Amino acid sequence: MCSRLGILVNAVPRSVEVSVGEPLAKKVLLIGWDAADWKLINPLLDQGLMPTLDDFVNHGVIGNLATLRPILSPMLWNSIATGKRPDKHGILGFMEPDPQTGGVRPTTGTSRKVKALWNILTQRGYKTHVLGWFAGHPAEPINGISVSDLFPYAVGPLEKEWPLPPLSQSFLRLLIIV
Repeated sequence: MCSRLGILVNAVPRSVEVSVGEPLAKKVLLIGWDAADWKLINPLLDQGLMPTLDDFVNHGVIGNLATLRPILSPMLWNSIATGKRPDKHGILGFMEPDPQTGGVRPTTGTSRKVKALWNILTQRGYKTHVLGWFAGHPAEPINGISVSDLFPYAVGPLEKEWPLPPLSQSFLRLLIIV
């Protein structure tokens, strides 16, 4: 199974007045776990083997999602992010033509034709973090942190750190499991 961590959104805007009343929560965490199956996860939760996920389940909302066909993760995840079907958002699979080489390349976020949730939230003054979203390369300029889905595949000498912007280095160090 491949895990994908989705979006963390601070629900209180910096400069936008909200006229719909008080927010239900100050923060929203959306976790997307590609190919996850509750038939496999529930026994692990019952055995106490996934305490953090168990806490999320008991204090949040979970559910099964219907899917679109064909079942191609980049296409599906961008439908979630945009609220649009693939023919409207433009992400149609794992690979796409590379206009520079004439070959193929992993599908990139630059092929998305419509705004994703994090683009809309940024425009509205909300802070949002996006980590490893399918077709999320290159990382997008947002009000928060955006980490490309190709980050784990960075190439370079193993003995040297991969260069990161100074702001992101401190945040990403928090994500490293020792």
